[in-house]
Amino acid sequence: MAGRKKTERKTKETAVVESGSEMKLGSVSIADEVVSSIATIAASEVDGVASEIKNGVAQSGSAKVRVTGKNVDLLLNITISYGHNIPETCGQVQSRVRTAVENMTGLMVKSVNIKVVGAEIGAR
Repeated sequence: MAGRKKTERKTKETAVVESGSEMKLGSVSIADEVVSSIATIAASEVDGVASEIKNGVAQSGSAKVRVTGKNVDLLLNITISYGHNIPETCGQVQSRVRTAVENMTGLMVKSVNIKVVGAEIGAR
């Protein structure tokens, strides 16, 4: 079609980030699923969070991701190990997730919202 301008569409499934190297050879896209996995793994490393990791793989649906430009908002569903202080544990999760996502992706974490969906006896 003559005269139509080709436009680039950004899907909500990926985030495009800049490479840290001086010589840019192309673009880097990070799928939302990868950001979700990073957040889920980071959350599971906090003492008091029942693991969302099965056979070394972060379970899908544990973290919802919304990327806007270079900003990311996260919603994590977690299960607390019985006997742990919920507000304190959630604060540690927010800090750990923010650090992991920002360091690994170069995106800026705007929010880490947590929904405690259960309590588990016998979890670490």
